[in-house]
Amino acid sequence: SNEHNLLYFAENKIPLLSNAIFSRLKGIVVEIGPVPQGCLQAEIFENTKNAVDKVLQFVAHYNQNALPVLSDNLEIMSYYSKLHFPVDSDGEQSAMVHPALVHKDFCLLRNGEPVFRDFNGKDIFYEGPETHIAFVNEAAYYDQKIAMSFCHPVVYSLKTFKPVTDGK
Repeated sequence: SNEHNLLYFAENKIPLLSNAIFSRLKGIVVEIGPVPQGCLQAEIFENTKNAVDKVLQFVAHYNQNALPVLSDNLEIMSYYSKLHFPVDSDGEQSAMVHPALVHKDFCLLRNGEPVFRDFNGKDIFYEGPETHIAFVNEAAYYDQKIAMSFCHPVVYSLKTFKPVTDGK
C-alpha cells in the first residue's frame, strides 16, 4: 500500500521520549508495523525498506537542490492519550481488545462502539469523544496494561512548519 501514517509525539506530552530521544537526536525515526517482537514479516520488511528508500531519495534531492514540488500541507496523527485495559479487583487484565479493532490502527473510534471484550464474551463499549486509535493491542505495552493510544489528525503547513488545524 502507498498509504503511510505519521504519528507525532509532542515533546511536552511524552517526557521520556522528549528527554531520551528528541533532545539528542536530530533525525528521522521509521517504525513500520505492527509485527510481533522477534518476528519478521515480508510485507512489513518491504514497507520499511520502501520508507527508508523514500527518505534517502528526499535527502539526495535536498543535497542536489532539486527538491520535488511538495503539497502545501501534511496531515499527521498527533498522540494525546492512551486507553488502559479494564482490570479486576486484583489489578489483573479482565478484557481484551475487541476483534473489530485489531489491526485497525488510525481508524476512527466513536462513542458507543465496542472497544473491549471481557473474558466471558461480553462486549464493553467506548464512552468518550470520537478519536483515532493507534498502537492497538501492541505487545510492547501489555506490561503497562495499555490497550491503545488516542490521536487526532493535525494538518501542518510545510511552509511555516506550524499547524494549520489543531485536530480537535
